Amino acid sequence: MLSSVAMASPLMDYSKGKAAVDLTFRNSEVTCEGTDSDKKSKLDLSITYSLGDNKALQYRHFAPEMDGDTVVTNEFNYLRKINKNVSAFVGLMNVHVSDTIGSTSNDYNSTFTQLGVIGSTNLSAKTTLWGALAVGSDSMTNLEVGLSYEIAPKLELNVNYRDMKFNINDNDLKVKGTGVGITYKF
Repeated sequence: MLSSVAMASPLMDYSKGKAAVDLTFRNSEVTCEGTDSDKKSKLDLSITYSLGDNKALQYRHFAPEMDGDTVVTNEFNYLRKINKNVSAFVGLMNVHVSDTIGSTSNDYNSTFTQLGVIGSTNLSAKTTLWGALAVGSDSMTNLEVGLSYEIAPKLELNVNYRDMKFNINDNDLKVKGTGVGITYKF
């Protein structure tokens, strides 16, 4: 479903105690069963913490809107570094959808499993190209690509594009859009 483990420039140093906090201002369009919404901008949050031994944990929160309705996602992922440029992950994502039709309010909750890969490569000393691909239960997919630029030690500026698809309560939802954000790595 709304899976996006990569976020802004992914933390690829899994030395024990390393961490990254990502804040992305995302302009997303949500489509449900062919009904498009106006693009809305929201903050996207991600926290990654390295456990050492090429392992890390990640929490991710995203809450796009669709004409007053909301989709709230909370992800919990386990990451395992394969080599210096590639990591694999497995995780759970809880999705809560609230919609209102007239005076009737509906709430739907689903939890999805996901499996994916994250890759990054340095284009220059301060510029990184990265991407992530995830697939999950109930036909969930996520594709995210981005570019980050180190603006100061431990601080990066990011631009990215994300395209997510999932099914909840027999409705196909799609979320796509661009993001601009910062990553603080420590």
